[in-house]
Amino acid sequence: MPRYLPLALNGTCTLDTSGNDVNLNGPASGLAGLTKIGAGTLMLTAANNYMGGTTVSGGTLVVADAGALPPGGSLTIGADGIVVLGSRTGRGRHAGRCPCCRPCSSR
Repeated sequence: MPRYLPLALNGTCTLDTSGNDVNLNGPASGLAGLTKIGAGTLMLTAANNYMGGTTVSGGTLVVADAGALPPGGSLTIGADGIVVLGSRTGRGRHAGRCPCCRPCSSR
């Protein structure tokens, strides 16, 4: 039986997946943001409410839950980052759709 542990982001949080696939299935909350670096995949499967933005500098971030990216938070995708929203993928941007599924005005 999988365990779902919450993650408190109260300082800078950088996750380096180092070529591995990592599933963050517990909710993340706090004042800081989340930065994903390194090759590999980080999958967010829970509704999160951390206050900082989300940055993908390398590898792939899979947003598997509609609330995985906190409402009102920024999403920054570096040149080596990929974000998958449902079945959509984008390199260097969020594939023309924002996390809330509205057409994106920053394409």
